Amino acid sequence: ACSFLVTRHRRRVVHIAAGVQGPGWATEAEDVAQEAFARAFERLHSLRDHAQFGAWVGRIAFNLAIERRRLARLRRPHVSVDDEMPTRDAESDWFVRRAVDELPPVPRAVLHLHYWLGYSVEEIAGLLQVPANAVKSHLARGRHRIARRLAGER
Repeated sequence: ACSFLVTRHRRRVVHIAAGVQGPGWATEAEDVAQEAFARAFERLHSLRDHAQFGAWVGRIAFNLAIERRRLARLRRPHVSVDDEMPTRDAESDWFVRRAVDELPPVPRAVLHLHYWLGYSVEEIAGLLQVPANAVKSHLARGRHRIARRLAGER
C-alpha cells in the first residue's frame, strides 16, 4: 500500500517541495519528498479521510521545505542559493533568481511552479490546495515584489 501511495503522489510531492525550494534546489526537493512520505506513514493513524492522503502529504512536504530553507539560511545567512558572481550573459537571470529567492515561501513556490516548472494557475491551485484566485494573487504580488527589487538593484 505504501509503495502504491508513493508511486501515485511522488511527482506532486516533489514538485511542491521544488516550488518552495526554488531553482537550484532539486536534490533538496527529492530529500524533502522522501522525508514527507516517511512522516506521513508514521502518522497515518491521524489522517481522518484517507481519500485526502495526497493533499495531506503535499502539505507535509510544503511545511518541511519551508523549514529546510529557513534552517539553511540560519546556517549560512550571508549566502543565497546562487551567490556566485554571474557571467555577463547570465546576469539578468541571476538577479531574478536572487529576487525570487528572497520572496516569502508561498509566493516563491507559486512563481517557481508557474514559471520554472510550467504549471497552470489551476494546476498550482490543485497542488497547493488553495483557490485559483489565491494563486493569481500570489503571482501578481510576487511579480510586483520582484519588479521593485530589480528596480532597486540595477
